[in-house]
Amino acid sequence: MKKQIMLVILLTFLSIVICNAASAVVSPDPTSTTTQWQIQVVEDGEYVGQYSSIAVDSNGNPHISYSYSTGEINGDLKYASKDSTGWSTETVDSAPRAGEYNSLAIDKNNNPHISYLAMNPDESYSLKYATKTSTGWQTQTIDTNLRGEYTSIAVDSNGNPGIIYVGDVDGDFVLKYAYFKGAWNTESITMQGHGASLAFDSSNIPHVSSYSGGSSIRYWTRGISGWTSELISNVVVPGFSEVTSLKIDSTGTPHISFADYVPASGEHILKYANKASSGWTTSTVYSESGWVVGMYNALAVDSSNLPHIVFGKTNSDGSVVICHAYIKNDAWEIETIANSNQYKYGPVSVAIDPKTDNIHVSYYSSLEYAFLQGPARPTNPSPTANAQTTVNAQSNTIPMQETGMPFAGLFIAVLMAIGGLALSRRTNK
Repeated sequence: MKKQIMLVILLTFLSIVICNAASAVVSPDPTSTTTQWQIQVVEDGEYVGQYSSIAVDSNGNPHISYSYSTGEINGDLKYASKDSTGWSTETVDSAPRAGEYNSLAIDKNNNPHISYLAMNPDESYSLKYATKTSTGWQTQTIDTNLRGEYTSIAVDSNGNPGIIYVGDVDGDFVLKYAYFKGAWNTESITMQGHGASLAFDSSNIPHVSSYSGGSSIRYWTRGISGWTSELISNVVVPGFSEVTSLKIDSTGTPHISFADYVPASGEHILKYANKASSGWTTSTVYSESGWVVGMYNALAVDSSNLPHIVFGKTNSDGSVVICHAYIKNDAWEIETIANSNQYKYGPVSVAIDPKTDNIHVSYYSSLEYAFLQGPARPTNPSPTANAQTTVNAQSNTIPMQETGMPFAGLFIAVLMAIGGLALSRRTNK
């Protein structure tokens, strides 16, 4: 009888050990994994890497468009790509002041598409477009007499590009949209729009985020009757350097990052907005006294449809920090990617490989590239990022009962214990 009792105890103990081990595999400690950003200089030079834009192809390889200059006023549009052998660079356009305010997209066939500005003889700008074919780079001028403002390019599922940019109409500026359907077409969206970002949804409908004058962030959608807008947030905007960044996730939910401004302190505050069934929600991602935060920002979403925001911050002594914001345990977590007074404060760009969640970042310090192997961090998110922001995310944990053992593990333990008791009773007969 004693042997049977000992057998039951042993079986029960082993079942608990096995189930706890299984639980450790399914729900790892979110603090147990640490990863490091890898930094590379793609091309060196004091005026190399301004206005960089990064995208990732279907093989997980990064591509970067950027401005290359040997001085403050001349420049070329250049393009860098990385494969298993390393980085290669090439000149796309050497027109005067080419490459400023550029934006890069990669289509489903891994072809690059770049929008950018080039300076006209009268010092206005022209909107240009470049793509690479089997015969090399092909460039086109789409529109002329523009302001020196950011462009944003996206490519729909059919490989057709669209571009958001700022035109000049009778001395005033207007947010415009260019799209390719056999030929380039242009149309106006709104007056007083700038810092815009473009994304297509799964139905190839274009969506745009932008500052509207100096008072609000708006979200634009193009329908049959034209463009309609929604107010996301009232903001204070001191100038025209600020940018928004927009992505549409796999559920069709828009995510937008942008900066707000506090006139009393002169600070920018990085904010985030997304749209749920109940409407738009916004949250403060990061702010810090004495620093200009998030005026330059870029957003991407990972395979779980969670937002990642890369941004720069700078203070009065010229120190610049490149940061990564992501959601962990229902709150925004901030980490440093790079920190130096040698970095130039300017546009940043981020892309996430949907297959691996590897994060790719480009920024201006010469042309620098940062890489973080995915998953970036074990986020273990709950449904909300904070009290103001809704984040649609799925938990990877399984149900727990009060003892902390998973229900599945407890069930197995009970079955094994019952089996042990049954065995002991049969032996006693």
